[in-house]
Amino acid sequence: MKRNIVLMTVIFSMLVSCSGEIPLILRLSDNPPFTDKVNVVSKMNDTDSGMLSLSWKEDTGAESYIVMRAVDDTVLDFKKIYKGRNLYFEDREFESNTAYVYRLDKRRGDRIFKGKEYSYGYYYASLGAVLSDDIYEDNNTLQRAVRLEDRIDANVYAVKFNTNEKLLYDEDWFYVSVPAGFNLQFSISQNYPEITSGQTHLKLYVSTKSGEDESVTNGTPVVITNNLSTEQNIYFRITVDTDSVFSGLSSGSQAVSYTLRLDRLSR
Repeated sequence: MKRNIVLMTVIFSMLVSCSGEIPLILRLSDNPPFTDKVNVVSKMNDTDSGMLSLSWKEDTGAESYIVMRAVDDTVLDFKKIYKGRNLYFEDREFESNTAYVYRLDKRRGDRIFKGKEYSYGYYYASLGAVLSDDIYEDNNTLQRAVRLEDRIDANVYAVKFNTNEKLLYDEDWFYVSVPAGFNLQFSISQNYPEITSGQTHLKLYVSTKSGEDESVTNGTPVVITNNLSTEQNIYFRITVDTDSVFSGLSSGSQAVSYTLRLDRLSR
């Protein structure tokens, strides 16, 4: 055992002595982290058109990065779409309204290490006149909520992937400043897909209510009371009702446009 340790020490010393540095083959881990993945910014009928923005974290042990992409399916057929040292890539060669799965590989020395985590992307574009650009994006978080003062026309989307049953969806956040003791009344009407009454393809979450998101009935007023003694910002979130839309489906996509109206603030 001691002889093996001495022999390894001699070999290591010989490798280092030539240049004074630890050679690449020893600096690179045999078990690098594979949790790194591509960050994909999905678009929906964006006027910047024709692009999915990809980025990833720097790995000082990697000589280059390889982005692999596959059309979402029961079997993933990955193709290389980028190889280089940059930490970003603009994916412009794709089919609109198609779900894609991405994987980040790394080259270290003569070895290629395949990523074990997937990322997901989707680009809505062909709905054209049906879905106008959502000028209120990016309001995907409570911190970026848009103030509702009268009427807002917007849209949301959701995609269900075959791969890992991944759900990719848009969130629209809004808020209203409600004086103490006042009632807030607003309504949501679905424009696309067209419906005349009944349940929409949307769900609503209100910050002052406990529990899960609620289904939205088309055009029906929602009333919320500010019971505090001071003015309160009431936040709410609108998303696609994925439970209903994708019920019984292994994959699919749905875009929904809607009108949000502030009906009244009253005591």
